[in-house]
Amino acid sequence: MVPPIAIALAVAAPTIVLAAPAQADSIYYGSIAISESTGTTGRSWNYDSAYDAESAAVDSCDVSDCYAYVTVESGWCAAVALASDGTWSWARAGNRAEATANAVGVSSGPNPIVQSSVCQD
Repeated sequence: MVPPIAIALAVAAPTIVLAAPAQADSIYYGSIAISESTGTTGRSWNYDSAYDAESAAVDSCDVSDCYAYVTVESGWCAAVALASDGTWSWARAGNRAEATANAVGVSSGPNPIVQSSVCQD
């Protein structure tokens, strides 16, 4: 037999209801692809996954040796620069101006020129 106090506690036990977490803003992705052999670039933005953004950037590059070089998510920008010796550099930042300046600034080669940039809102 169950003691009466246990029954009273079971009946009086509070019911806990958990609310679903608030829906966060959607995160989107953008990417830049490059072809080191031709200097061609491709860009993409507003994709639901990094994989899809990278695939779209490679497709838009439209050269067989293109590959995704840098990918960003919502709130970020990226830029790629090509130096005169053929070396590439990239950077991410909170806005396009900083991303492009940083891509030039981190270049290990001479005379880097920004080839492409993308921002994902």
